[in-house]
Amino acid sequence: MWTLNRDKKIRFIGKDQDGRLMITEFNYNNETYRVIHVHCPNIGGERKTFVRELNKWCVNTTNCFIIGDFNMCLSKLDRTNENKYKKDSSRTELINLMEQNNLIDKRRSLNPNNKQFSRQQKSKEFLSKHSGGN
Repeated sequence: MWTLNRDKKIRFIGKDQDGRLMITEFNYNNETYRVIHVHCPNIGGERKTFVRELNKWCVNTTNCFIIGDFNMCLSKLDRTNENKYKKDSSRTELINLMEQNNLIDKRRSLNPNNKQFSRQQKSKEFLSKHSGGN
């Protein structure tokens, strides 16, 4: 058990064998909070299955947060103009998970029309042009 401070404890609930999932809980003001840390697979089919299996960690949990790297854009506002918004069944699975468990994209709810990125993927052509490489 990890300690936030003397009277607040973080409980380790579980993890997967691939290092893509870790679940912790803590109590604050007589409420239990569950934090699900994810690093979704890059491959669409694997990502869809991974997201679908997250549901078992969300059910019967009032205060649930899922944080991490989802390796997908939830909306068209979450991608640059250079990147295509492709059909992605794992996105549909994530939206279903959010609806079933009353989850929201907190950043998007606070910034409904803001296009800002924590990471931007550059094409090989862009990298070649701007790095002086061949």
